[in-house]
Amino acid sequence: TLAADAVLGALPSLAAGVALRAELLLARRWAVAFDVALSPERRDGAWSFGLTRFAAGECFRAHLHRRVEVAPCAGVSFGLVHAVTFGPEPVEPGNYPWLAAHLEGRATARVAGPVVAQLTVGGAWAPLRQRFVTVGPTGAVARTVFEQSAFAGWGTAGLGVEW
Repeated sequence: TLAADAVLGALPSLAAGVALRAELLLARRWAVAFDVALSPERRDGAWSFGLTRFAAGECFRAHLHRRVEVAPCAGVSFGLVHAVTFGPEPVEPGNYPWLAAHLEGRATARVAGPVVAQLTVGGAWAPLRQRFVTVGPTGAVARTVFEQSAFAGWGTAGLGVEW
């Protein structure tokens, strides 16, 4: 499934991006899901933040109707927060790790033939978070620009193919 993605909590503000999801059916009702999502850098003053997120989890597929299924999923999300500074002397720009345990719910509806529409809503607890600071010209008082939340959420809407 290729989807539009929106993330909140892992970056300073709501971030839009794109996500790709693949599922491997293990049994009639169980599947393993793999996701990759990219929220490109978005400039906020002298900083720009983005996120590349990967996820793997197990889903229980419940068929509500022959054309509709819902699936609660649990897994792990990990990735990199991209931080870029635009000041005269960038201090520690680059990629910073992000790790979280997640729960999500997915609804899938068969549109026509193998084409499906999917909606996903997820939430995560991130024990590994980053704090981004600026320091004065002489290394004086540090000011926090952004500190990641312990909780993050996302939603996706997309179209895919199932076979």
